[in-house]
Amino acid sequence: MAPPPEPWRPVNEEALIGFSIYDIKLMLKTCFNLAELRSLCSDINIDWEDLADREQKSLVIDQIVLTCKRHFKLRELVTRVRALRPGAFV
Repeated sequence: MAPPPEPWRPVNEEALIGFSIYDIKLMLKTCFNLAELRSLCSDINIDWEDLADREQKSLVIDQIVLTCKRHFKLRELVTRVRALRPGAFV
């Protein structure tokens, strides 16, 4: 008799990409300005207009990362950031 299948578990994207949310936020803060963050959102299909308080960089970064986490796009975010800033995640 075969063992029962493992229960479904949500994917821990942070573990898969090897970086914590803190690491991602810190890298975005140090490597991107607001105009570049807006372009990054476009690259990964996040609607800039959906982000609240688009004038405060730290809040924008929080919202980008939260949106990516909620929609399982952290890997896509890190991949795009690596393409734009090759030395960002070492």
